[in-house]
Amino acid sequence: MKSIKKKLAEVAGSENVTDDPSTLSSLMGDREVDGSLVACFPGSTEEVQRIVQLAGEARCSVFTTTD
Repeated sequence: MKSIKKKLAEVAGSENVTDDPSTLSSLMGDREVDGSLVACFPGSTEEVQRIVQLAGEARCSVFTTTD
């Protein structure tokens, strides 16, 4: 089975998916960051829908943030 990171990259493009600790820390604020997080920056409503679907299938939590 493909990793969730690879699946997200197929949806949003690899340039829009990261597990870089400094990026994750800046996005998560006061929440604890561990090695199981991945950030994804979708470019369309369709990508958001597919990402939420993938997260549900993988039983992963989804956190949202705004700029």
